[in-house]
Amino acid sequence: MITGKLEEARRLLERRSTVSIAASLGELSSLWLKRNYSFRKKAVRRLVTKSHFTEKMAQVLLDALFKELTYAKLIKLLRSEFRDPRVLDEFRPDRASGVRHRAHGPRLIMHIFAGNVPNPSIISFILGMLLKSANIGKLSSSDDGFLNIYLDSLREQDQALAAPQRLIPPKDRALLRSLIQESDLVVAYGTDETLKKIREDVPLNVFFAGYGHRVSFAFFAKEILRKNKISSLARRVARDIWMMDARGCLSPERLYAEAGGEVSPQEFAEQVLRALEKLDFSAERLYQLKNWLKLGQLQGNFFENLQAAGKTLQCMALEAGPERKKRIVEKLSELGVNRICRAGAMQAPPLTWHHDGRFNMASWVTWTDDET
Repeated sequence: MITGKLEEARRLLERRSTVSIAASLGELSSLWLKRNYSFRKKAVRRLVTKSHFTEKMAQVLLDALFKELTYAKLIKLLRSEFRDPRVLDEFRPDRASGVRHRAHGPRLIMHIFAGNVPNPSIISFILGMLLKSANIGKLSSSDDGFLNIYLDSLREQDQALAAPQRLIPPKDRALLRSLIQESDLVVAYGTDETLKKIREDVPLNVFFAGYGHRVSFAFFAKEILRKNKISSLARRVARDIWMMDARGCLSPERLYAEAGGEVSPQEFAEQVLRALEKLDFSAERLYQLKNWLKLGQLQGNFFENLQAAGKTLQCMALEAGPERKKRIVEKLSELGVNRICRAGAMQAPPLTWHHDGRFNMASWVTWTDDET
């Protein structure tokens, strides 16, 4: 079996420190941030020809992704989730409990990806590598992104780290079901219906992490809709819509502008439309966005609409005055929004954000407590 070949490579990887793995991945990210890097050029071509991003979108997407995958930020992520990254290498004392702890990553992680945006597949594999797991991925048959190109670059950079990483043919359902049975963790991205079908194949003793349908919004309070600031704000809003071609879970599904400011919601809508027209959308996409873009007066229904979204809430871009912002943030938290950011930052979450409101790696490991 394919997993038998991976196991030997995974065992060799277990001997490395987590910090050394982060260093190698960070070094590779620094190469990907260079516009003339051969693997990056291949990825840009793939994103343009197969994923139908514009070239500028592809370049910005890659910059945003690999700026978050530097050595310093990978270490920051490890510390935010484990406090002491060395707990993945050996038993470490915990000051709070007085007990020594050791965390083990899954032996084998099966990753199943959607095809709407490519970033999650890269990040998901990197999280698995930091846990010293063998990782097998099934890409979407509709859009395979550029994970295979990234893994090719990893093989050139660090053969030992690349050895336990594999991809399987997207349409080989029998192999996928077999690997799910052998896995210690199944990580899946897609629609709620897709996740439901995948979960049916996952044994009860295999942990399942599903990342399903999510929606994001933006809210602009009347006090910030000022004439001297509106053009800049509109450009940032347009960037949130543009950066992932309005197709990701962090793309705003609806924009809410409050009435009563210096600039009316209708005037703000016009400013956003003008900003969108200056970006390199295709004519078809721009036409779709013009029909989609709706900003209107709020009549007490903003939080009601969010409440109706229920457990699908993901990100909220929020622009409001300091005092109101505190109250709104608290209410958004109660409603289940798991990320609140400024306009213009929706598509560039920090690596440490709690995806779908959960820890990233910390929820994937198993722990041993040494009380002796």
